[in-house]
Amino acid sequence: MQQRDLSNTDSDVIYRIARESLAQQIASKRESGELPEKAVDLYNKTQTILNTSDAEETFRTEFASMSQEERNAYSHLRLVDHLLNSVSYIIAERNKPDNGGYNAYNIEEMLHLARQSGYTAQDLENFFADVRIWKALTPHPTEHLNKKGIDSFRKLVSIADVPKEKREEILRQAIEESLSGTITPDRRATTFEETDFAVEQAKINRSGQRQMFRRINRAVGKAFDGYIISPDLKRTESSISTGLRVWHAGGDADGKANADRWALLYGMLALTRGAVEDHLDDIDQASKLIAEDSETSIRGTFQRAVEPFTFARQALEQLKDRIDLLERRFVTADEEGNKSLKETADYDVIKQEFANLFNGIKVGKINMETRQGFERELGKYFRFLSQTIENEEASEIMAESDFLMRQYGLSGAIIESRHNGVMLKQTMNNVFKDEEFVQSLNLPKEMAELLASKPLFAGVKKEEDGLSHDEQRKIIDFVVSNTTDQQRRTAFLRANPFDTDDNGYTVQTHEIFERYSLMALNPAQFGMAIVAEADELSPAYQRTLATPMGATTLLNTPLNEEYETIRDMPNYMEANHLNGGQKDISRRALDSTHGTWYGHNLVHGQMVPCSDSGKEYGLLVRVLETEGFRQTTAKSIGLGIATLIKRGNGLSLERGGGDDMVYTRYVAQILREYAEIRGKPLDPKDPQDRVLMQMASFFSNTEQGRAIRINSSTAEQISDDLCNKIGEMLGRRMELQGLVHHGTFIPPRGKYSAKTHQFLMETAYDMMQSYSAFRHAKSAKGEGEVLNNWATIVSNPSMAGAANSSARAQSKSSGKKSELLTAQRAIGCNIWIAMARTRHDGYFTSGEFLARMHQKYNDSALSKQDVKEFTLDSQWWRRMFFLRALMPAVRSDMAHGFEKLGMKDVTFDEAIKIGKSVHVDENGIFRYDDQDGRITEEQALQAAVFWDQARLVALTEAGLSIDEVNSPYNKSIDELVQTVRPKDNSTRILFGKRTLNRWPQLVEAGSLEKQALPELVLTDMYEDMIRDGKTIDDPTKRLATSAARAGQIPYIPTVMGDRAYGRRAEPIWDDALTAPPKNFRPELPVNEQHEQPDSRPG
Repeated sequence: MQQRDLSNTDSDVIYRIARESLAQQIASKRESGELPEKAVDLYNKTQTILNTSDAEETFRTEFASMSQEERNAYSHLRLVDHLLNSVSYIIAERNKPDNGGYNAYNIEEMLHLARQSGYTAQDLENFFADVRIWKALTPHPTEHLNKKGIDSFRKLVSIADVPKEKREEILRQAIEESLSGTITPDRRATTFEETDFAVEQAKINRSGQRQMFRRINRAVGKAFDGYIISPDLKRTESSISTGLRVWHAGGDADGKANADRWALLYGMLALTRGAVEDHLDDIDQASKLIAEDSETSIRGTFQRAVEPFTFARQALEQLKDRIDLLERRFVTADEEGNKSLKETADYDVIKQEFANLFNGIKVGKINMETRQGFERELGKYFRFLSQTIENEEASEIMAESDFLMRQYGLSGAIIESRHNGVMLKQTMNNVFKDEEFVQSLNLPKEMAELLASKPLFAGVKKEEDGLSHDEQRKIIDFVVSNTTDQQRRTAFLRANPFDTDDNGYTVQTHEIFERYSLMALNPAQFGMAIVAEADELSPAYQRTLATPMGATTLLNTPLNEEYETIRDMPNYMEANHLNGGQKDISRRALDSTHGTWYGHNLVHGQMVPCSDSGKEYGLLVRVLETEGFRQTTAKSIGLGIATLIKRGNGLSLERGGGDDMVYTRYVAQILREYAEIRGKPLDPKDPQDRVLMQMASFFSNTEQGRAIRINSSTAEQISDDLCNKIGEMLGRRMELQGLVHHGTFIPPRGKYSAKTHQFLMETAYDMMQSYSAFRHAKSAKGEGEVLNNWATIVSNPSMAGAANSSARAQSKSSGKKSELLTAQRAIGCNIWIAMARTRHDGYFTSGEFLARMHQKYNDSALSKQDVKEFTLDSQWWRRMFFLRALMPAVRSDMAHGFEKLGMKDVTFDEAIKIGKSVHVDENGIFRYDDQDGRITEEQALQAAVFWDQARLVALTEAGLSIDEVNSPYNKSIDELVQTVRPKDNSTRILFGKRTLNRWPQLVEAGSLEKQALPELVLTDMYEDMIRDGKTIDDPTKRLATSAARAGQIPYIPTVMGDRAYGRRAEPIWDDALTAPPKNFRPELPVNEQHEQPDSRPG
């Protein structure tokens, strides 16, 4: 094997080399007896079998003849193979040069461009001060490897960042580690283990932040060399805010029956320990470097630094000892390191000791009483050392320590909490059911009558069961104004007493108060206080419930998940701002010891999910979501405030994953259009303009499960990602200032005709409602929901359940697994449907959407140009609709579902005929032509999905031909559907040449899905065995599902953003500036692209 090949940017070459090394090690282990011969033999002939027409039956026969040990060995080998395939794309991407010739957002070139445009040191420092990059990591069911497996994967990713001569050896070692022992979970994680994962990842992110900090400092120095006053990132007022956020079992309590006070307390303690250890390492490294330095002047400097080094080390070591002792008092670990709560632990005692953790520790000669005081004094030492030490490397290390202290305080990461909006309503209802509390309020007569007029204070299942939002707000304001915190605290706890649910967990309506009281102990350790399934009043509920518990500085952030809340996101944002949101921010800023420059004090929060809304409404919810982002930005401009929009983000394209910067480009578009409408660029020296410009440098998302090791495996990956984001943000800022050409760093947004816009928005809405209707359609026979019945037959419920290894429950507000597809969380739904092999959650109703457009065209309601704008010219629809719908469609296997439903011999034409008859009536009942009782509801649902996919593929192909003479688009839908029918009339839909030429990645995606066939066959086989009453142990199920999940990983190049919406692929530097100080050039023409429909006609 030649080492130079691992420096290649061709993923196929890297994968081939990795498989050669894997094959060598497999052969060796077979010879030594470590691997069963039968498993190795099947592994070696897998590719040959995959190329046969009866591959599925062959694999099933092979598996049936193997022992359980042999099947497990085969699954392990295939899992490693799939992981090598995934990592080959990452290495290839990492191998690409990160310079101005290849990277359009290269930070060094962008800083040079800023200097050319006339930026001063103060301009650049102001930009840095406005940067907010708040990535939140969440342990998640999508991660199907254990710690050993994740570490091996990280080692593989790191190959791209080590010297070429070491790559081959690291590859060999990582493969050896992956083959040895177990790399998949054998059970679900505990809440403590989930927190440990977050702490471990936080260490990697902090290291990445250090590399980013150092790289940007050096780039700034080079770009602004020669300036009398050079920008200095080390100054506190110019600090970039890139602190990592984490969701874990204690902070993320949305729908978790097992989220409790202990999990949150452990998280707060463990993250504190992580920061302490990090800073101690810095002190040790810097001390060692200075001690080893031979220069007399530096050793003389060290004499002045000895005392601060000593004081800082002594204080941190004393604190670490206290943390270790406190953890041992309530956490125990078995021989394998698995942590659990000690039965003898007294929560009130432990909580009090945690509250006093810093009390009495000396920092120098000052006796500390509070955490905030400790952090403040320690920060002073770090700054003094960074400015005093003459050894360059030691000084850099202490500057990084100071930088991280300003990002986090003494916490390894910032905790983002998440509670559930429905649970908050239930808690509020309990409060207003408490007669003693209500009587004590002495409500005005009209308020008392109003409260008594409804069965609930806040409607849960039906809004009409409760008071209106305005009525609720008036009563809440009265309660807050006329009672003390102590009165409310007593009443709230009385109305929501301690109790346990059917699974032995503390009820969440009580446990929430314990979490609020913990958050009050160190509010600076917490970021956004997110409310899931939020409505307009959710922030007010949380503020009302949290304040009496001492949590007075929460950044209440509504998470809009339902259709109505996404649609009304701008209004909800305004209501939150006017009714307490701005006060939340002001209180936080005033309360913080770290001052106004401390990262998470300065902005509003608004969150939009990707997976949860897609689960309910399908692909076309992206239209509504995109419009919500843009309209919220427009509303923020009108209010003159900066709103940070946060978005959920994973890998799955069906669940809205992909390039995490896409939604920030929508925000930048609206800001630029605002500048165009008013007729002048934004000016950062104007205080109001600067507030608006901050939104262009805000970013926050959640990175979930295996997306963490794909995108954030190593410190180098994290540093490069941060530098690219900052580079793109700086480019946007220059464009908003009018310093670079229109369209250079902010993608132009084309304008649709009024007719096209109206059609797209109205039809997208109809398709969302249709998707939801099919999801919940009831059986005409009274047998429940048809989708659930279908999934029980076609998918593998037991095996899908084993794919969830996180501490969260599989369905919300339940400690038990759910047996119904519709009760699953978003990722659970995605896994069930992937195992059913239809993958229709990524495209269903998109065929109907295109059919309605075709009908409008035939009726002359839309012109050829209207359709062309949508089908050919629009980058947004090309990448956010067509590609995202076609990718899961090309990966689907519809014949598998028909066979499972007893329709192995059904033809293409028969399936289309059945599918065309299916609909959901106005009462939500599933209707279809049952052909005199020969077709079941489940079979009809499969056919409906097939019919929709056939229209999607056929109409996409025809739409791409609309400019051709005698375009196929002029034919009827029935004629067009026949163009995707195979010659053998089977249920295999044929993709057209135009489609595959436009999106060549579809060819590879389909080929990759084929590679997962053996694993899907084995999961089917295990499910059949379980249905027959046989027992499959948990580790075996988790190994099999892990191999299947690894084989079905989304197409990595698409996910990693190479073809993402609005991403500049080709760098532009020399011709970017509109008017360089000494070399003015006129504005260049810009070729506008048609994008997301605008709300304005024309």
